[in-house]
Amino acid sequence: MEPKKPSHKRLEDLSRIHRSYALDCFIGLVREHLTTKTYAEDHARLVLTELERLVNERLEEDGETPNFNAITKHYQMAALVTECLQRNLLRVVPRVRLDLEKKLQEAFELSGATVTGSRWFWEVAAGRFVEQLRRIIKIKEIAAAGERVLNIGIVSGTTVRSVIDWLFESKDWSKDFQDSFSKLDRINVMALNVSLTRPEHLGGNATVLALRLAHALEKNGADPSKVKPYGISASLFVAKDKLKDEDSSPEVRKVLEITQPGRANNEVKGPITHLDIILTGVGERPIPGGTAEQSIFFELLMQNDPSAGAIITAKQIVGDLAFMPIQADGEKAELEHQFYSAIDEQVLLSMAKDPNKTVMLVANSRKNKVPIIYAVSGGAMAHSGPRYISHLCVDEDTATTLLLGDLDFSDVKIVHHKSASPVAAKPEADATMVPLVIEKTKPTLNGGGKEKKRSK
Repeated sequence: MEPKKPSHKRLEDLSRIHRSYALDCFIGLVREHLTTKTYAEDHARLVLTELERLVNERLEEDGETPNFNAITKHYQMAALVTECLQRNLLRVVPRVRLDLEKKLQEAFELSGATVTGSRWFWEVAAGRFVEQLRRIIKIKEIAAAGERVLNIGIVSGTTVRSVIDWLFESKDWSKDFQDSFSKLDRINVMALNVSLTRPEHLGGNATVLALRLAHALEKNGADPSKVKPYGISASLFVAKDKLKDEDSSPEVRKVLEITQPGRANNEVKGPITHLDIILTGVGERPIPGGTAEQSIFFELLMQNDPSAGAIITAKQIVGDLAFMPIQADGEKAELEHQFYSAIDEQVLLSMAKDPNKTVMLVANSRKNKVPIIYAVSGGAMAHSGPRYISHLCVDEDTATTLLLGDLDFSDVKIVHHKSASPVAAKPEADATMVPLVIEKTKPTLNGGGKEKKRSK
């Protein structure tokens, strides 16, 4: 009669010493496989396979039967994780791609970059926004009394809405600020643009978002008497030659005194803006024949200007930033009509260069936003184009595509050979958009190989 084979040991069957050893091994393997190697699907199994080998080697060395099994039962992983959490050996945090973040910063000369998966995206994006608020507040703390004013700018959009919703609805994050709020004299939360007020758009209206963010700040420790949200009341779609008329409105002038003082009073001397941080998304250029929801900017543009399709094609507009149309070369496209905004591109360019300020672009790209992100991040014209942002928060797929420059869409193509020249798209009679080619080179990750260094 054959001897009965010993049953497999589970985690709870191990002695205290061997159990502690298994937990230590598990933590080390998690760090190795799930941090440095990031996201491969089979890494969890690799962790358990290696864990089983290490523990059985130790059991054999100690004269015990090497029959620890961490693989056949799925609950073994759950048991390991649960015990590690209970013993404060392991903390579950949203996963970010540090490798891609570093490459994005180097390739686009950004002050900061964040890359995470779609599952964690809004939590991570909101966390990065909070980090920038905290950083700027610390700078304000050393200012003279009466000058410790934090000015926040909010741009309309569904992406910005999702970030602010997470801040408002999430668990308390006041610990990130401790008593920092109390050291400020005032917090101004400014709506930067006019947007639609229809039910489907109202939640992403900058005025509504400014109020919601103000309430989130109050909820997390800011003195309500010091938090002042500002809406913006002006015409939605303005002819270029009528812009000064809108600026002269008393309500609008109050906003401009903070966002762009020179527009409120031509004789004002000083900085181009008093804003400290701007949170914005981007809108992608509509895909010809596509049925996907398009950006608010392009939806309104097409409704208000019958020739918009031909103009977008002729000017090679790849998207919008803060409701400003941006061309493939990174420059703002000049149109006869524009959406009213309390800032212009010069404010963004200035803030992006100032280490004491932040322009944060958040884009979770389930749609084709790569071309516009590439253009506003300074990637245009072989990385010598204008850069309107200082901080970028994107998902993994978008980050990877930005770094590879490997784009080939129905309406936008990016080629890598320097001999290529932009193809001038001809406006069509029916004002529909046609494909265009944008000349760009692959971003370099070591700082070399760029044709021209962007001016600081």
